[in-house]
Amino acid sequence: MPPARQHNWTVIATVWGCVAVGLIVQVRSTFPPSMVPDWISWVTVQQAMRAVYWALLTPWIFRLRVRWSFRGPWRYAHLAGHAGLSIAAMAVFLALRVVVYQLMMPAGLMFQLSIWEVLSGFSERNLIDVAFYWGVLMAGWMIGQQQEQRARELREEQLLTVVAQAKLAALRQQLQPHFLFNALNSVSALVRDNEKDRAVDTLAQLSGFMRALMANSGQAELELSRELDYVQRYLAIEKVRFEERLQDRFEVGEDCLQARVPTLILQPLVENAIKHGLARRRSPGRLVISARREGDRLRLEVRNDPAEFLPGQAATVGQGLGLSTTRARLQKSYGETFTLDWELNGPDGTVVRMELPFIDARSSPKG
Repeated sequence: MPPARQHNWTVIATVWGCVAVGLIVQVRSTFPPSMVPDWISWVTVQQAMRAVYWALLTPWIFRLRVRWSFRGPWRYAHLAGHAGLSIAAMAVFLALRVVVYQLMMPAGLMFQLSIWEVLSGFSERNLIDVAFYWGVLMAGWMIGQQQEQRARELREEQLLTVVAQAKLAALRQQLQPHFLFNALNSVSALVRDNEKDRAVDTLAQLSGFMRALMANSGQAELELSRELDYVQRYLAIEKVRFEERLQDRFEVGEDCLQARVPTLILQPLVENAIKHGLARRRSPGRLVISARREGDRLRLEVRNDPAEFLPGQAATVGQGLGLSTTRARLQKSYGETFTLDWELNGPDGTVVRMELPFIDARSSPKG
C-alpha cells in the first residue's frame, strides 16, 4: 500500500476513533445506574460499530463527491442522489445492528429482543448517521478545495519558473551571437593584416570555446570553476590579437570554485573590459578577475586598467549589452538578493562588482 494511502487511513481511523469514544461516553453517561449491564455493553458495541462503519464508508464518499459534484448542470440531481444515499446509509447501519445483535444474544446477553423490537427502537437519534454522511461529504469538499488550491499554486509556480527560464534562455542567446560576432571580426582583422597563422590559431581557440559552451548550453547555472574556464578560453582568443598588451590575473579563493553562478555571467563583463578599456590603451593593461566568499555571499569583481582615449569618449564606456544584460539575468535568477555596481574609467580603471547568494553546487540541483 502506498505511503500516502496509509497516511489517509491513519487519519480516518484516528478521527473516527475519537468519534467512537465521544459517542460511547455520551451514551453511557445518559444511562441510569440501574440499567442492565448487558444492555450497556450492547450500546457500547453499537457505537463502536457505528464508528467503524463510517470509517469504512469515508473513502467511498470522498470518491463519490468527485463524481457527483455540486457543479455543472447535474448538480441538483447529484444533491438529490447524496440525500438518498445518506438515508440509505442510515438504513444499512440499522440493519447491521440487527445482525450484530442477533450474533451477540447467544453470547449470554440476558436482555433479548425480537428483530421487530430492535427495528422499532428507531428514534431521531438514528438521524446522526445522516448527519455523519453529510459531515464526511463536507470534509471531502474542504479537502478537495485545499488540494485544488495547492494544485493551482503549483501550476502558477511552474508557469513562473518556465517563464523565468525562457527569459534567461533568451538573454543567454543574446550573448552567444554577440561574442561570436566580435571574435569573427578579430579573425577578419588578422586575415586582412595577412597574419594567417594567428587567424588559424584564433579560429582553433574559438572552436574550443564554442564546443565547451554548447556542451553546457542547456544549463542556466554552473560551477564558478567552469565559468572561469570559459573566461580563460575567451582570453586565450583575445591574446592572439593583443599579445603582451593583455595581462590577465585571477584572484579566486579555493572555497569559491564550487559556487553556482549563472552561465556566462562573467564573459560579457570581461569582453566589455577589453573592448572599452584595454583595446583603447597604447600600453599594456591589466585585467583582474577576483572571487571571494563572505559568509553566505559570493563577491565577484572584474577590474581593468583605464582606457586611453580622447575626451568625450568616456560617456560611452560600458554602455550596451554587457551591464544591462548582466543586471537583467541577475534579476531573473536572484530577485532582489543580489547587488551589481560599477565605476567606469576612474583613475584606477573600470571596476564591476557583483554580490550573489553563495550556493554550493555540491549540495544543490543543477540548473
